[in-house]
Amino acid sequence: MTPVFCEVRHDPPNSYGDCVRACVASMLDYPAKDVPHFYHDNCDGEEGTKRIRAFLAERGFVMIHFAFAGSVQLADILAGWAEMNPGVPAILFGGTESGDHCVIMQNGKVEHNPAWYQNRIIGPNSGGTWNIVLFIKA
Repeated sequence: MTPVFCEVRHDPPNSYGDCVRACVASMLDYPAKDVPHFYHDNCDGEEGTKRIRAFLAERGFVMIHFAFAGSVQLADILAGWAEMNPGVPAILFGGTESGDHCVIMQNGKVEHNPAWYQNRIIGPNSGGTWNIVLFIKA
């Protein structure tokens, strides 16, 4: 995992943040310029996921997606992932004070926050869940 930072600040309707692009690029060890901004037009999660899956498929990867109830505490998400998947990085989708955001977690902590401005995960996403995503070779 090579950390890549956001290039687009979340400032609707002027721009929509690219934390997903930064996390995908980080997980794949790609530069940001080689990964599209999947949510550039503020599409919904279903459309964004389709775009991510298509991008990954072209490169021989599939996306594995887990969802957890929002009642689970962040510390428990991080610790549980570390216990069951030691050393395995994954993208964690959650919520911040200003909206949805994603980071890379590994070994029981947030290993990489792609935001160049302070924006930390404090709870579940706007849909009320935690989402964990990782990629494997197809």
